[in-house]
Amino acid sequence: MVGTPVSPPYQAPAGQVSTSNWIGWYRDKTTCGAGSTYWQYTYTGTHRTPPTGSAPVAGGTLTFTGMTVGSYAVCLLYDDGYTIIGSPHHPHRQPLPFKAL
Repeated sequence: MVGTPVSPPYQAPAGQVSTSNWIGWYRDKTTCGAGSTYWQYTYTGTHRTPPTGSAPVAGGTLTFTGMTVGSYAVCLLYDDGYTIIGSPHHPHRQPLPFKAL
């Protein structure tokens, strides 16, 4: 079953703004790291890396569609790696529930 689109806002702290920052969703987990269920680069909103010479964007929103209903941890991660930065950052609390309408 597929849930409704989810559009989390994100904000990277100064000094950690990168065109390769990304948001990862982790189904049935309370931590973030390798093995995300869904993910997108914040700059492109896709799995494609930004064009060379692109200016990084510190914050905004991304829309995720086609996610299955369930509970997820969600994190903003730095520069194509697994360092958790800014917001969203929900790895140490109950995963976020998303339900179909």
